[in-house]
Amino acid sequence: MKTFLKIVAYLLHPLFMPILGSGLYYWVSPRYSPIEMQGTILIKIAILTVCIPLILYYLLKNLGVVSSVFLEHITERKIPLYANTILLLLILKIVLPDSFAIELYWFFVAALSTTLACLMLIFFKIKASIHMMGICSVTMFVMILSVHYQKNLLLMISVLIIGCGLVATSRLSTKSHNGLELILGSLLGLIPQILVVNYWM
Repeated sequence: MKTFLKIVAYLLHPLFMPILGSGLYYWVSPRYSPIEMQGTILIKIAILTVCIPLILYYLLKNLGVVSSVFLEHITERKIPLYANTILLLLILKIVLPDSFAIELYWFFVAALSTTLACLMLIFFKIKASIHMMGICSVTMFVMILSVHYQKNLLLMISVLIIGCGLVATSRLSTKSHNGLELILGSLLGLIPQILVVNYWM
């Protein structure tokens, strides 16, 4: 069981949440956009939110700044979160303005807000689960899309909620977080997605 939960922690790692949210958006959105445009945007997002952070991680690991990809120690989080903030800004300024996907744009605005909130907490030595931030933000985004498009996405939402539960169980089983840190991470993922709804719905 522990092996399974560890695999879950890798598969639902926060690095993959931006590309997951983007992919699900294009899957469920009735808004027309050429397949070529979708592919180009998804590739750019994958490069900025997965490839570059992984390269940075290996660099920081070799320098002894971080010990694992899960950034379990609060002091390890500053540089990756600063980098993530810059990369999300690049997505908002360069990748998405020409995509005609306002919903996706505000998904990333909320993701940026979540990242900044997490970064601020570090200065108060408060640790929140970044895993829960990621999966909860995607889950809330899909729930809002379901209402916005008036589409039955119950199966997709159910799978995502199960994913939230598995991630929480995984983080508890490895003693990476306590319950309060998981709740805080969940709220930081959920609330920004809700707050930006009025700007695009």
